[in-house]
Amino acid sequence: MDKIINVLIDSLEDDPLVNYIVLKKKGNNKKRLLSYWAVTLKAGMLYANTKIMSDNSGIIIWKNPGTPKLGYRERWKAGMLQLPFKLGIKSSLRAAIVDYYQNMAEKKAVSGRYSHLLLIAVDPSKHQSGIAGELMEHYLSQPEIASLPCYTETVSKKVVAVGKHFGFEVVLETKMPGKCPPIWSMVRAPQQL
Repeated sequence: MDKIINVLIDSLEDDPLVNYIVLKKKGNNKKRLLSYWAVTLKAGMLYANTKIMSDNSGIIIWKNPGTPKLGYRERWKAGMLQLPFKLGIKSSLRAAIVDYYQNMAEKKAVSGRYSHLLLIAVDPSKHQSGIAGELMEHYLSQPEIASLPCYTETVSKKVVAVGKHFGFEVVLETKMPGKCPPIWSMVRAPQQL
């Protein structure tokens, strides 16, 4: 698991949203990011669908339709309630604000039965090798997903372009408070089977 956590750290090192939440501090960024991504990965593996490439070069995490929001018990089990002690109060408050705005944007952008693409990451040394495409094809080919709308969000213009390549369209831009970048909500229409 350490290898895939390092892939998450390295591939999303410059992600504006991650940098907004996990405030960069002198000397301990790697430790803080390690805590953040370890909890994210554990939650994904416990309560969502996860595909990790056999060589640990990439990962995709998604929720199927009907997957409930995580309650306190599930958050505790995944280690989420320990994050304030590992990341600090400011980062934890920022994470809560982002979570609130992401949930509001999701409710405005899509309704009914849909799948939610939570995260995709590829080892930076393997970019342009087709791994992201392979992960996306795996996700989009799932029988319970292919016939439903798929939702995702991003703060990266590069990710918007990649999403468009796979049929996602920006349907909503949500302004966030402070220095947090805007969130683009993207939806992929159901596909013909």
